[in-house]
Amino acid sequence: MWTINKIAKPLAIIVIYLSHSTVWAGNFDKEWFRIFGYWNGKELRADNIQLRLPEQDPKKGQVSGRIDKIDLQNHTLQIGPFLINWSKDTRFELCQPEQLKVGKTIKVSGTVESNRLTSRKIALEATPYAPGSLQVFGLSSISTERADGIHEFTVLNIPVYTPQNGYNTFKSLIRRQDVRRPDDQFKFNLLGKPVTIGGEYDLNPGFRDNLDLDKNDPDGSMRLDQELKLEAFYPISNFTAVFLSFKGITESRFNVDSDTTDQTRVELARDETWIYFDRIAGTGFGLQFGNQNVSETREWWWDKDMDSLRLYYNRGPLHFELTGGKQIGGESTQRSIDPEEDEIYRVMGLGSWMWNSKQRLELYFLKQWDRSTVENEGNVIKRLNRDTNDQDMAWFGGRAIGEIGLSDYGSLNYWADVAGVYGDETVTEYDSEDGDGNDLPDSLRRVDKVNRNDVSGWAFDVGAFWTLPVKFEPTFTLSYARASGDDNPNDGHNSTFRQTGIQRNNWRFNGVNRFRIYGELLRPELSNMGIFTSSFGIRLLKNSSIEFVYHKYDQVEAIDNLRNANINADPNGIDRDIGQEVNVIANFREWKNLELGVEGAVFDPGKAFGTEASGLAYSIFLDVNYNF
Repeated sequence: MWTINKIAKPLAIIVIYLSHSTVWAGNFDKEWFRIFGYWNGKELRADNIQLRLPEQDPKKGQVSGRIDKIDLQNHTLQIGPFLINWSKDTRFELCQPEQLKVGKTIKVSGTVESNRLTSRKIALEATPYAPGSLQVFGLSSISTERADGIHEFTVLNIPVYTPQNGYNTFKSLIRRQDVRRPDDQFKFNLLGKPVTIGGEYDLNPGFRDNLDLDKNDPDGSMRLDQELKLEAFYPISNFTAVFLSFKGITESRFNVDSDTTDQTRVELARDETWIYFDRIAGTGFGLQFGNQNVSETREWWWDKDMDSLRLYYNRGPLHFELTGGKQIGGESTQRSIDPEEDEIYRVMGLGSWMWNSKQRLELYFLKQWDRSTVENEGNVIKRLNRDTNDQDMAWFGGRAIGEIGLSDYGSLNYWADVAGVYGDETVTEYDSEDGDGNDLPDSLRRVDKVNRNDVSGWAFDVGAFWTLPVKFEPTFTLSYARASGDDNPNDGHNSTFRQTGIQRNNWRFNGVNRFRIYGELLRPELSNMGIFTSSFGIRLLKNSSIEFVYHKYDQVEAIDNLRNANINADPNGIDRDIGQEVNVIANFREWKNLELGVEGAVFDPGKAFGTEASGLAYSIFLDVNYNF
């Protein structure tokens, strides 16, 4: 069993090595970057820097921004520092020359001489930019670092500066992976620094039916969820920032079954609240403290708001995180700490190396200690205090992920996740009757059985999607995920893999938004299961997409339960065929602040549910999101 010392010693060696190793002088030397920032009239302040595939011609480049000036007669326009001209050979997408006006946001590809760009293609951008916002793609010069830690270099012959220590594909600390805040959020000055105020309103109505797989028993329900989030970001200095966020939530349930009570809950909830220190003692280390979002690209390992302390290291293509914490406060005015999360301590680490443009190797580990009380058999407790699993576990594994350009054949994105878990668990089963067979009040439960097992298991998830370089960008996806199981999990040893418990399994292929990669309706945890997935999607309009996704589910070992699945029926423990699901996912981002999404799903139960299963389970949800 792992101990803190066994984890801490190798991590300390890594940290000491990184802090004392010789770092190349220029983190941004002679690389092809896509840079988003603000043009102040003299230089570009880079806020987001991403490594990109190199071009053969060093003069090639791309510029996105608002048109500042335009001369239709002479076929020229101005974006920030760039004078752009077009000719009869220029290809226009989603616009024509006569439609170009001052204030329009466009993307221009071509070749650069001095600050003049000869355009090869001009296209309307899907999202309007704020005045001064600029995105450029091109080859960087040799970079220098000033005494105050600011890096300076040029791209497309314009000066660029940034306080960032390096480049990587991780999102900004204040930007979750599934939100799109506008770049012209409300700001006001406080002690000479800008306070940025923003947030979002989310409306999520939906309907689902037959989750018990019995069409003769009405269990359909309508739901209407709303969330209003307010947030504030304040950079105290170039290397210190504070972020505060809170949200109001309403959740309503309306049931088809007349015997079931409709419910509405209103609550105020805490969200992210943290302070961040960058460039500690002039190094590549940063420190973040408070309730913060801990996530990774595919959310296969984790995506959770945690009360925690997180250490970062960023230098060029290297990224490293070490996080430790536990939940120390209630979730909202209506919910305290979930019994499943009570007294759980976690230490987790992530290391990422961008070994080539758009190609990453990553290592992960998570150690969890559960110090909550384990009830004795026969105890009667409050129903809301039930804790079915107490786990002292360690997860470890890695990921290869990236994009490969196929020239005239489009691009191929791939991923491969592998993971192992081992440790000890205590599984508690509850009964609604007392020891004499009498029914307990609905608010109470009796501890029926306590099982203790040692655990070891494995899992993998591999796949790829191919995007063709033609209109609508058709994308084809194939993947397979599998996790070990055990046909007798409570015999003292359990070889069933289970995910970390803080995963969301949300990602996207070539669509504009993320979705549940293992199914929008069944939503299983990858545990004792093989999941085959195929998908076809296309891009629509300026920035919209629709995807058709198919999943086939089979148990590795036939047992009579599914871990954390979203249906109210259990398999028979004899057949391994769980069933299949079809999802239709459409997302529309044609407006500056507004996003619309529709997710429809149908689940067809397999032989594992026997002849007792009747009818299809289905759901449909609408998501209306307004960012400000």
